[in-house]
Parts: sequence; C-alpha cells; structure tokens
Amino acid sequence: PVPGGAQAAAAARRLGADPQGTRYRAATDVIGMEVMGTNGGHVGEIEDLVVNLGTGRVHYAIFELNRPLNPDDELVPVGLQHFSFAERSPNAFLRIPRERLDTRLGFDRRNWPDLNDPRYGADID
Repeated sequence: PVPGGAQAAAAARRLGADPQGTRYRAATDVIGMEVMGTNGGHVGEIEDLVVNLGTGRVHYAIFELNRPLNPDDELVPVGLQHFSFAERSPNAFLRIPRERLDTRLGFDRRNWPDLNDPRYGADID
C-alpha cells in the first residue's frame, strides 16, 4: 500500500480527478501539466516522460518539484502510477504525500543521468 494513498485519492476526487484514471492522453497534453498535491496545492510540473522502447509504455514522469530552495532547477523522476489524471482537467494529481518526494534523489535539468542504468530506474517506483 502507498502511504497516504487513501488521503491522496480522496483529495484527487475532490479536485476532479477520475479515481480510475483516464486511460489515454497525448504525451503533449501530459508534458507541462501542473501537478496538484493531496492538499490541493500546486507541487510542481511534469517536464518530460520516459518511455521504455522495448514495451512502448511510459515508465515514469520527470517532474519539476517546487521546493523552497530549488535554484538549480532540480528534476525528480516519479513513477507514472503515482499520478491520477482527469479527462477534462489540465492538472495531474499526485497520489503520494509530498514529503516522500522531498527526500527523493533528483538531478539537474542540464545534466541528466543515464536512463538505462538499472540502479537509477530501481529508485523510481
């Protein structure tokens, strides 16, 4: 179970997200989406999506997390299963507590890690 999952799902429903999630969206619609947290506040923006070329599935989102002191434009990978999307909403809804993201290892937007490194991918989900 995801810590705060029930609370996050309830908040997402209040904000208009479909609890089952929208099945299909164009990547261009998702990239640039504002991300709302469990409390309804803005927590960041989806900057990019990483696709597994072997399966054709989006594995995770590259997320710019609004941190109080984020002068280096740090990006954080977040598994796509941690977001909810509503069909008519311009926002994505984060289904995990913000505190869990604050401790996640990020990277500078000008210096991306090797996305094929299995040690890197293991920390995303």
